[in-house]
Amino acid sequence: MDDKTPARRRTGDLTSGPIPRTLLLFALPVLGSNVLQSLNGSINAVWVGRFLGEAALTATSNANLVLFLILGTVFGIGMAATILVAQSVGARELPEARRIVGTSATFFFLVSVVFAVCGWIWVDAILNTLGTPADALPLARSYLRIIFVAVPMMNLLSFVMTVLRGAGIWI
Repeated sequence: MDDKTPARRRTGDLTSGPIPRTLLLFALPVLGSNVLQSLNGSINAVWVGRFLGEAALTATSNANLVLFLILGTVFGIGMAATILVAQSVGARELPEARRIVGTSATFFFLVSVVFAVCGWIWVDAILNTLGTPADALPLARSYLRIIFVAVPMMNLLSFVMTVLRGAGIWI
C-alpha cells in the first residue's frame, strides 16, 4: 500500500493529500476549542449578569481576561511542542519524540505550578492592575483563585491535545 491510498489518509498522515483540506482538518480542533471558549464566556456573561448582578459580571469578566492570557501563553508553548513532536514523528525518530514529550510534560507541569502558585499569591495585585472596581473585588478574587487552582488541569488537557496533534492523532 503506497502513501496515496485512502487507507493511509485515514491514519492521520499530514504529509500527503490536498494541502487546504489537511490544514483545515489540522486547525479544526483549535478553532473548535476557541469557539467553545468564546461561547462559554458569552453564556457565562448572560447568566451571571442576569442572575447575579453587575458586580459578579465584572468579577468574571476581569478573571476571564487573566484566563485568556494564561491560555494564550500555554497555547503558544504547546505549538512549539506540537511542531517538535511532529518533526520527530515525521522523521520516524520515536525515541526523540518520546524525549520531547517528556521534556515538554516537565515544562508544562512547572509552568502550571508557577502560574497556579503565583496567581494565588498575587491575585490582588493582578486584579488591581486590571482596575477591578472595589465592589467586584471579593467576587473576582474568589473566581480568579478557582481559575488558578484549575490551571494545572487545563494545562494538562492542552498538553495532551497538542502532543497528540503533533503525533498525527486528532481528537
